[in-house]
Amino acid sequence: LIMADNFVQLYIFWEIVGLCSYALIGFWYKKPEAVRAGMKAFIVTRVGDVCLLLGILILYFNTGQFAFSSIQNSAGFLSMSLLTTVMLLLFGGAIGKSAQVPLFVWLPDAMEGPTTVSALIHAATMVKAGVYLVARTATIFPSLSSDYLLVVAGVGAVTAFMAATMALATFDIKRVLAYSTISQIGYMMFALGLGTSGGWFASQFHLMSHALFKALLFLCAGAVIHITGTRDMRQMGGLRRYMPITYATFIIGALSLSAVPPFNGFWSKDLILEECFRLGGYTGYLLFFAGTLTAIITIAYAIRAVALTFLGHDSTVLKDKKLREAPSVMTIPLIILASACVISGFLQPSFANLMSQMFPKIADLSIMNIEALPLSISLLALVIGGLPAYIVYVKRSVSPEALTRGSLSRGVYKLLVNGYYFDSFYNYVFVKGTVYISNKLRKLQTGILNVNMLAFLIGFLFLLGLLFSVLQGGI
Repeated sequence: LIMADNFVQLYIFWEIVGLCSYALIGFWYKKPEAVRAGMKAFIVTRVGDVCLLLGILILYFNTGQFAFSSIQNSAGFLSMSLLTTVMLLLFGGAIGKSAQVPLFVWLPDAMEGPTTVSALIHAATMVKAGVYLVARTATIFPSLSSDYLLVVAGVGAVTAFMAATMALATFDIKRVLAYSTISQIGYMMFALGLGTSGGWFASQFHLMSHALFKALLFLCAGAVIHITGTRDMRQMGGLRRYMPITYATFIIGALSLSAVPPFNGFWSKDLILEECFRLGGYTGYLLFFAGTLTAIITIAYAIRAVALTFLGHDSTVLKDKKLREAPSVMTIPLIILASACVISGFLQPSFANLMSQMFPKIADLSIMNIEALPLSISLLALVIGGLPAYIVYVKRSVSPEALTRGSLSRGVYKLLVNGYYFDSFYNYVFVKGTVYISNKLRKLQTGILNVNMLAFLIGFLFLLGLLFSVLQGGI
């Protein structure tokens, strides 16, 4: 998919990647939850894939080309409205593959697959294919409409915020990381929506940083699940005494996720926020606010995950378990990835040079200097989000249950637990709607041959009448 130089090859491998995802999610094929999750992922991502295919076909019918280089030469002859339509359809494919609003619902359920699969394809690689598609098409077309860029930025910002809030109300450790992945991809998307060389680079640098710290977090979660036999953080606690290596590396991953300096997440995420601030205007400052608000929530759910899993008293649920550190075959990769999270952030200049050589469109990219005001706001956001989470989940000065006792807070909590009711909406409209229509059609199509033939004859005569009405103009 990455090596493709034309849309045909890209689409073929795009679909193969989706098929592999479906198979890996349903790896535990005897578990009904895993089978349903695999089917859900396959169906939801097909919605985006249809958009992608339509965009490619429209592009071919108007340029006669599939190759990226040939389309780039012909793109100047396309009207802006047509180009915007094509780009929005291509972005529809990216929304499905990269689990953005409104097609994000498949990724949390995809956590039914093995944790190593989650770390490899549902955090670091396959789920980023949509980000790659948006970034790659940005290098093909010489100019992109403001409407298209606004949609990309808006979807990314809304997804980043909504997914972060859902992570704050989830107790399944893998689903927390899944929502976190959706949120971080939202950052990448709205960076691309800025339409600047700096935003383009920041999104790709955050893509690389996220691949490292999210793979680390998933593998740490896998080690915890392997030892405890549960994914529910409410049944964990006190594991830092038994799993010190896993605990230390999980802390590093959480700090990177929260964009705490000097870990790699700080350099890449702060680059996105600084570019928003540098862009200025209504769009730039609004995206900066959305990104900062999401950062506040991000450090809160990161601290929550660390506290519920590793801190506090030993879990009574696990009292009969033989708790110990994960075997070296699991901990060694954790140490390697944790080291990469510390080092890779300082490789920003080398990464920028590499991107400039690969894509001449951004050859004028310069390494952006850290600006005092957006940096100060970003660091303040860490305090605003981290301090309450520390008081509630680490110090336990305030009971978490006390936060949901009010009618308003209980309603918000219920909204977050149910994922803003996206699944309920899809189930009611599409699943139950399809069943309802099927039941109605069953009354017409009874399976009796004579009735079916009569229905066919009536339909045929009706269509024939329409044809003759067109041919006979009355003259």
